[in-house]
Amino acid sequence: MINEPEDIISPLLELDAWKDIIQSPGWKYFKGLLGEHKKTLEWQVLMAVSNRKFDEAADYSSRLSECGKILQLVDSRLDELRK
Repeated sequence: MINEPEDIISPLLELDAWKDIIQSPGWKYFKGLLGEHKKTLEWQVLMAVSNRKFDEAADYSSRLSECGKILQLVDSRLDELRK
């Protein structure tokens, strides 16, 4: 059986692709939508806590953390590619 070489993406090509993404109007829309989603999740956490539904509050809180993590992962990847 012959092993085919894996597709290797050049870090420079990946960096260019990320630059195209983050400089596009679509990225701004995505970040805006994500910000609105975070506000909704924050409200849901508060409502769940006020109703003493702590498991539900924890679920909303973890989703809220994931929203921030998405942008953090993009920033971390860009930093890595720039090195």
